[in-house]
Amino acid sequence: LGPGGVLLALTLASLVASVAGVANVGRFLCLSRARARSRGGRKTLGRSLATARICGRYLPFGPYLALGILVALVYWENFARWF
Repeated sequence: LGPGGVLLALTLASLVASVAGVANVGRFLCLSRARARSRGGRKTLGRSLATARICGRYLPFGPYLALGILVALVYWENFARWF
């Protein structure tokens, strides 16, 4: 890949992983709020968000890095020409 391809792959992997991480925390937040409503509890939004952040904290980076490398390998010529 070279230095430029590695930079592109790492940047793409980081961006996709951050979007997936935020979506994961959002998913756990919705699940936590629904569970609190079904139980009739008075769990606040802040407490639900804290629970969602703990549950959705760990996300493997390897698959996103592989995706970034794949995109860098396939589209490197187009990206180098555009940049």
